Amino acid sequence: MQLLQYGSIKPNNWRLQSFIDQQYSGDQLSHEEHLLWLEINNTVNSVSQPPQSWTHLPNSKLLGYGWEWAVYEISPDQVIKVARTAFAEVNDLRYLENAKHAYEICQQYLPNLILHTTFERIKTDQGDINTLKQPNIPTTDQVLIDLSKLNDTSRQQLLLLSSSLLNLVEKYDWMPDLHLEKKNNLWSLRNVALVEDKPIIYDFTTYYDVWRLYPARTQLEKKEKGNLWKTFKEELT
Repeated sequence: MQLLQYGSIKPNNWRLQSFIDQQYSGDQLSHEEHLLWLEINNTVNSVSQPPQSWTHLPNSKLLGYGWEWAVYEISPDQVIKVARTAFAEVNDLRYLENAKHAYEICQQYLPNLILHTTFERIKTDQGDINTLKQPNIPTTDQVLIDLSKLNDTSRQQLLLLSSSLLNLVEKYDWMPDLHLEKKNNLWSLRNVALVEDKPIIYDFTTYYDVWRLYPARTQLEKKEKGNLWKTFKEELT
């Protein structure tokens, strides 16, 4: 049976808590993590693509979708993220509250680097539906960063992002999933848009959150991702 994922990033709120309570070893927890990942992937692959227009907003237009949300343009200036049907708990009130908490943590540690977001359960004839509304900004699957071509503003803003994320990790043992990678002398980021040379995080929720699987996994992420962001920061200076 798949473990329900309510998206909490609160400390000591572990996705694999039931196995921790049974005093599973590190190897056993790693195995359960692998099984959870496989089950989630199988579920995602069995669900059809969201409709091109959201039923309850006929003039909306599908822009993209992930495991949790389908993203629709509802005006030139605004998008709405609608809970998908792949995982029923994404439409639970607890999931919306946890998404808002993640946003508030990002606001606290990453001021001015997180896209303004509002949270609402919309009443429909099919029941209440979790939604997030945000400004409609240009986004791409990933942002490629050539450090040799950065202007001063972009460099300073990316330094601010790096320092803020490292502080967040140190204080909260968590960060949003930005997929920082380096390949062929280029750095890349996901879930971030560059708006007037400034990095803006627009996706801060993660259904499968490796930071909150079990304590040893958190420490591994803290070491690996912390070192990667430190390297990125050093190359920026």
